[in-house]
Amino acid sequence: MKMNSKCARAVLLQTEKIPFGETITVAKLHESIPEYAIEDVLHVVTLLNREHYLTVIDKASYDDNEVFRDHKLKGLTERGYRVLDMVRDEKLWGEILTKL
Repeated sequence: MKMNSKCARAVLLQTEKIPFGETITVAKLHESIPEYAIEDVLHVVTLLNREHYLTVIDKASYDDNEVFRDHKLKGLTERGYRVLDMVRDEKLWGEILTKL
């Protein structure tokens, strides 16, 4: 599955808004960016977590269909903030998109 770059940027921007010491579920994150399919959001969160751009806390669940939506996002890592700073500006983001 190809990563949706626009969704990845939206995930980073929304994850940055999580107040310090709090968490949100991936499902709640998806509610804040409904223009992207839940599958895209889950894929992006999985990739960004794997590469240490954000921190995901796993919630124990016996329902395999819901476990990923129940994972909680804690926030961005230092690496995540550095990447977000590169794509935050709309004009620069537009230029990046033309190169992708």
